[in-house]
Amino acid sequence: MKLMRNIPTLTFLIFVLLLSACVAPAAQTPTLPATLVPTLPASLAPTLPPTHAPTLLATLAPTLPASPAPTLPTTSAAASGLNVDILKNLTFTGPVYGKTFKLLLGKYEAGSGADYLRADLLDPIAFGDLNGDGKPDAAVLLAENGGGTGVFVSLITLLDQNGAPLQNGSVLVDDRPKINSIKIQDGKIVLDAVIHGGQDAMCCPSLPVTETYALSKSGLVLRKLESITPNGMQRAITITNPKDGDIVSGSVPLQGSVTIAPFENNLVYRIIDQQGNKLAEGPVMVKADGLGGPGTFNTTIDLSKIPPGLLVRLELVDQSAADGSTLAMDSVELMIK
Repeated sequence: MKLMRNIPTLTFLIFVLLLSACVAPAAQTPTLPATLVPTLPASLAPTLPPTHAPTLLATLAPTLPASPAPTLPTTSAAASGLNVDILKNLTFTGPVYGKTFKLLLGKYEAGSGADYLRADLLDPIAFGDLNGDGKPDAAVLLAENGGGTGVFVSLITLLDQNGAPLQNGSVLVDDRPKINSIKIQDGKIVLDAVIHGGQDAMCCPSLPVTETYALSKSGLVLRKLESITPNGMQRAITITNPKDGDIVSGSVPLQGSVTIAPFENNLVYRIIDQQGNKLAEGPVMVKADGLGGPGTFNTTIDLSKIPPGLLVRLELVDQSAADGSTLAMDSVELMIK
């Protein structure tokens, strides 16, 4: 009878044990040896708030330095569509060989024999307003080589036309000049370079010059040239009268100074129209304290044979007695009444 009374209790215990066996044990993370567990820096441990979860990949990505902005003159900024990258991948017509080509990263090379051409856009590039429309234009130096030893460098202007560069005037600087700097100042291009003097071998220019160029109806023209003598003296001409833009008739007084008196104290004046035609030429005497010293000039230029209504350029030049090359020059633009 005692055994019969314990049967319900025994049955209950068996039922509880069977029920426990049916319940799946809690999942456990397998324990790996410590040497196999990757160690992350504390900054990368997954302790971010839930809202930061999507930025975890960015946290793991390598940190790269920010790309620096191109160091262009302020005048080449967003106000203009012209920039260095555009100009180095632009289509040019080379002034020396007359061929049209497209640069790639500032370079072009194609052809063979008589058809060979290599072109390079040189550094630096200048930005500034050249035509008075308030938009920054560009002045570049393009080197062309047709397969020989000569590398002919031209100064080319590019005007901003609705944000696109338009090739405009050009002028040959020299064969293999040494370029020091180029800038646009007061609407003119100022080029500092070493070019060939009259007695230089073609490999080796030795004449330091500062050349100032400006756009005119006839294209890009040299407006002023200064040079440095072998003993380091500056050779320059400065016209003080007349002034740029003066309206004149019949004749005009020409006054100014030189830093170094020319050979036999003689300068040469020229009057040139907007198409580049020479209308008049003659000597101008310089008064100097001594041989090769500073001096002044004061004379009158006859304009009676110049047709009225013309815009002309009056140039005053110091020419080399040895080879006729220009050692110094200054000029003004005049309207003939």
